Amino acid sequence: MKKIYLSFLALTVAGVSFAQRANHSTTPFKTDMQSVVKSTKQAPSDKGALILADDFSTPSNWVAYNSGTPSADWVIGTGAPVGSFSAGMGAITSTSGGNFAMFDSDGVGNGSSTQDAILVLNASMNCTSYPAVSVSFESYWRHFQDMVYLEASNDSSTWVPFQLHTSIAVNSSTANPEPTTVNITSVAGGQPNVWIRFRFVGGWDYAWMVDDVEVRESEDNDLTVSGGYYGSLQLPYTRIPVNQVQPIDFSIFATNVGAVDQTNCILTADVNSGTEFIGTSNPITIVSGATDSLGCTTQYTPATAVGVANNITLTVSSDSTDFTPANNVTTFPPFELSQYLYAADDFGTAGNGGGFNTGVTPPTEEFEAGNFYDIVANDVATGVEIVIGNNTAVGAIIDAALYDLSSGNFVEVAGTRTTPYVVASGDLGATKVFAFPVPANVTAGVTYFPVVHAYAGSGEFFYGTSGNSADGQGTAAQSSLIFYPNMANPNANENFYTTQTPMVRLTFDPTIGVEELTAEGIGFNVYPNPSNGEFTVNLTSNVNENVNLSVRNVVGQTIINKTIAVSGQTKETISLTDYSKGVYFLTVNNETVKLIVE
Repeated sequence: MKKIYLSFLALTVAGVSFAQRANHSTTPFKTDMQSVVKSTKQAPSDKGALILADDFSTPSNWVAYNSGTPSADWVIGTGAPVGSFSAGMGAITSTSGGNFAMFDSDGVGNGSSTQDAILVLNASMNCTSYPAVSVSFESYWRHFQDMVYLEASNDSSTWVPFQLHTSIAVNSSTANPEPTTVNITSVAGGQPNVWIRFRFVGGWDYAWMVDDVEVRESEDNDLTVSGGYYGSLQLPYTRIPVNQVQPIDFSIFATNVGAVDQTNCILTADVNSGTEFIGTSNPITIVSGATDSLGCTTQYTPATAVGVANNITLTVSSDSTDFTPANNVTTFPPFELSQYLYAADDFGTAGNGGGFNTGVTPPTEEFEAGNFYDIVANDVATGVEIVIGNNTAVGAIIDAALYDLSSGNFVEVAGTRTTPYVVASGDLGATKVFAFPVPANVTAGVTYFPVVHAYAGSGEFFYGTSGNSADGQGTAAQSSLIFYPNMANPNANENFYTTQTPMVRLTFDPTIGVEELTAEGIGFNVYPNPSNGEFTVNLTSNVNENVNLSVRNVVGQTIINKTIAVSGQTKETISLTDYSKGVYFLTVNNETVKLIVE
């Protein structure tokens, strides 16, 4: 079953992620083309004759069956998914409302399920008068390891599959609803008997909902787009420090669901409604029923001021007037130039990522997670900014570090591992900056990977997530990873990529490394450390106050807990001589340091 909080696919070996990661674009797309003059040729007269319309208000129009184990069918009604994971999707918000068709994979499945669930229209359609035929419907699907299809047949025996929503990442959803059109001319054009059906193939996934089905004579001119992308060196960033500004590429996939070939198909990318940048692709012809990619021939190098939102729009057009121009456009959350911050997440409302790895027995929770960042100019990285997920347990212990990938492996940068920190209730949903003890000199041309590290046994930690990360299968490279227990030495089969972007950011802010007292005005240090079990804690305060001091072992058990009256400089002795050698955590109010008993 899916991990509760993490979208992932296991990599067979850690090196796979490095190999895919290395496939950055090294040849910028450049051209002397200044503009492209588009034809104003109009479309032929629209076709679009309605052959069939069904909004599932009459359930008997459809027949459901499932050859999987256990047997469970599509249902037609108004109820939303009820599975532990699928329930959060809610029902499809289709145009007609009322009944819709649903296969709730999670609600009817289990860990050993195999599901091949089919919903077939129980009567054929006569398409003899229609040389080109398309099926349109509204769809709502959340992807895990399943695949969804519209299938068509002209003999009720041989079915031709048309796979749907192929650009949706693992643990991501279509829009609710997603208007979808499939050109089935190759099967249905001019045929006297045509059948259609919806097919879900999976195991124990989320859910798929469908409504408002129409079969029409295909419009002559109808393009749709998917997989829109912008990014630098195959990585999309939402914050780029001014010292790391780099050219940005644009690309998209376009599908011709119309009846005739579309000539001079062009991608136009604009930033801030064209006031900042306009770029275009080379024109291509997309034949009826085909999908092709388009990429801008020029790159965009951001030049706007720090903090200004840059809104990107990608639009595909052709020589003809498109029947549904609304589905020819893709937009993105705005990106900005920043003074010091490098970020890959969308800065939206934080979801929750990480947590127990339920894919192994027994479950583990020590992990490191983060994003790749390419350095284009020598600089000094000073720390990691992390958004702490709302579901994190108070008392969870985390730290941060930076890895260097210049060797092709994850190598921790010396001096960047931060002091362990105990998460307090006020940290949930908040942003926390971890300053590197020693600022890191980062090198142009090298990829770095800042991480948040969660300790086992101290309470479950969830990093915030916002936006989707690429899985490396399309234009963009893999950009976000989570490894158990750490990046350098993951356990076998416990190195994953995640398609939910961790809110783990790299900062170059020179002011964050300034040493401060704790929030309560207490300063302290510990010596000797490591020791044979005897530690001296030197506490300093400018006022008389009581300070809470506690020690936990690596599984989170509190073995010492005391209150100390501090006035000026106060020394307290801690003895761990009766405990095993290893790592312990000393917390003074809300500040934590690691103790090592040798």
